[in-house]
Amino acid sequence: MSLSFRPDLLKVFLQHTLSPFDSAACLTGEGELLDIKYESLADVGTLGAAALTVTRYFPMQLGDVVILNDPYSGGTTLSMITIVTPLLLNHAQIPDLYLAIRTGFQPQLLLSKTLDEEGLRIPPTPIVQNRVLNEMILQAISAHPLCPAGLGDRLKATLGLIWKRVDCFQTLLQKNSQFSHRSVIKDFLKSSRNYFSQLLHELPTGETKIETRLESGELIRLRLELNPESILFDFAGTSSSQKLCLTDSATFGACFGAVAAFLQKPIPLNSGSFSLLHVTTPLGSFLNAKYPSPTFKGMTEGTSQVAGAILQALGEIVPQKKFSASAQTPTQISLEFSGGQRFFDSLSGGIGASPTSHGADAVPFWQRISLRNSIQEIESIFPLSIQQVSLRKGSGGLGQFRGGDGLTKEYLVHQEAKLRWLMQHRKSPPKGLKGAQDGSPPEIIIERKNGAREMVDSSEGETVVHIGEKISVASAGGGGYGKQS
Repeated sequence: MSLSFRPDLLKVFLQHTLSPFDSAACLTGEGELLDIKYESLADVGTLGAAALTVTRYFPMQLGDVVILNDPYSGGTTLSMITIVTPLLLNHAQIPDLYLAIRTGFQPQLLLSKTLDEEGLRIPPTPIVQNRVLNEMILQAISAHPLCPAGLGDRLKATLGLIWKRVDCFQTLLQKNSQFSHRSVIKDFLKSSRNYFSQLLHELPTGETKIETRLESGELIRLRLELNPESILFDFAGTSSSQKLCLTDSATFGACFGAVAAFLQKPIPLNSGSFSLLHVTTPLGSFLNAKYPSPTFKGMTEGTSQVAGAILQALGEIVPQKKFSASAQTPTQISLEFSGGQRFFDSLSGGIGASPTSHGADAVPFWQRISLRNSIQEIESIFPLSIQQVSLRKGSGGLGQFRGGDGLTKEYLVHQEAKLRWLMQHRKSPPKGLKGAQDGSPPEIIIERKNGAREMVDSSEGETVVHIGEKISVASAGGGGYGKQS
């Protein structure tokens, strides 16, 4: 008996298809997004953009694969590789569904002025044809000194997962040809749009304007208009880049993620829901950067800052859902050892309190983090020891409801290394509301071998640490809510 592909059943199959991957998307040959599984805000807007770029310029058949990491072709940071392949052909042997997968490597925290200083940039590049990997192209990419370590092995392992999913859909199509019917896709996207619209109907209609100056120097100007049929984000007047650069597709992801966080309900991530968001980013602003602007800080910190500004604006229109500021941007460090090894770590901060509850401790507010190496694995790979990992007690702002605490980690280095850091909220810690205290700002303290303790006072920078010296890193706490009784 063949299956009946109702929109709800299509959703189940899409989720099953994306489940093996940390970040992935499925879209039609006409460019309609059907579902996204994401790790970061930037993924929400860029996975579809990457697939559309590939399908626009490369005619593909089943078994063909194109890879890229170029942010200006739909990528994010250069440590994230995107893989695009057809998932299903129609009766005319033209791709009817595509799969876009993103897999990440150890990032490099580089304080760069151009994109090409941040790593190896890979434009859309055909690398597999009829399931045969082009070893010459892979070797050429892998030979570059800035190529992510282990790219070849990771690519081959990911391809194995992809072929299983492609074969699954071919079997599915043989059992029920209705799967690829346009009516099924149309009903599926329409139901997603209607559900999102129902959520917006529960909110008051309104408009607000905000201006936010980021610690990195950029100015966000936003006019947000909320109504039952759409949300308008107009960033006219937003400044050019000082240190942060985003692509317009990454900015869209920040807008959608902020709305989902504000509503606190699962919203389908597809073209049906996306059609209710209208985002305008002025060309030349830091929210719509162009090559060769560097994107690491924009894709990691910038998206969080934009989403935080949107939460502020939504709270102006719907004050009963407004909560205190969170440590939306994690505190990040990297250690580059003399032997060429690079260690990277990211410490999540506390969540702001709400009118009814305390904030959560040390939560990655905007990122879904996949499984990380254990302390034992880290210490076996890198010349360092992790001396302590604990909550930063008391870092959340006090109030009727306290903000969530940040996290503290201590590292002891066993080899000379260059330390780099990024820590937003240093000058403007997460604000408390209604008379509550702000959260504590992040801090980094270096304990030198002579006993001196150096506190880092800048939001970003680099220095050298020597054998036997200790680095203490603490992320920010969330703001409290309400006066203490």
